Amino acid sequence: MKKDRQKKLSSMQLKFINEYMKGKTATDAAKIAGYSAKTAAIQGSQLLKNPLVISELDRRRKIMEEKTGYTVQKWREELLEIRETLSEKIPVYQNEDGEVIMGLKDAPSLLKAYDMLGKHLGAYSKDNESKLEGKIEFVWDDGKKQTEKEE
Repeated sequence: MKKDRQKKLSSMQLKFINEYMKGKTATDAAKIAGYSAKTAAIQGSQLLKNPLVISELDRRRKIMEEKTGYTVQKWREELLEIRETLSEKIPVYQNEDGEVIMGLKDAPSLLKAYDMLGKHLGAYSKDNESKLEGKIEFVWDDGKKQTEKEE
């Protein structure tokens, strides 16, 4: 006998979606929705693969885009503008050789805010890879640079 396909969202799934749309991680949203703390990470991951959950998240994101006029494309454009603004370097510290190491001012906070916004707007694929194109340059505390190309 074949297992019946779920036809509508359960109350726990709806609560998960509500919390996830508020910016909670899948694990935290699953816990708040009533799933076991021990299995919340697995449940959250599985819920994000559930066709009904995916459909409801997409539906709500579309409504949010329509109401706010804010789209993934607009988010991308603003992120690129911010990247340009942040390309100006500021002195971060001086190493033992007296060399001044330059870095970005409060980039982690700004990028976190945009990451959360992107999550709300569905700017990430199922495997949590960004859909943006371009390159990102990281400057570590020791002054070393690392560039990654996004595709």
